[in-house]
Amino acid sequence: MKDFKFSSPTTLYVGDEMVMKKAPLFKAFGERCYIITSKFPPGVRHLSLEDAIKACESQNIAYE
Repeated sequence: MKDFKFSSPTTLYVGDEMVMKKAPLFKAFGERCYIITSKFPPGVRHLSLEDAIKACESQNIAYE
């Protein structure tokens, strides 16, 4: 899939590794982040949560 940007009043970025590509945008919203997600069954990796944590850590943003 090619990367693309879709704008409505909300901007969506779609593409491979997009959370990490756009991690610097996280910093524009502050120094702390509260991540809300759903529970996954035991043994199933929550890849979107892992991406969000990696992005926060790369920008020195505290998260819970």
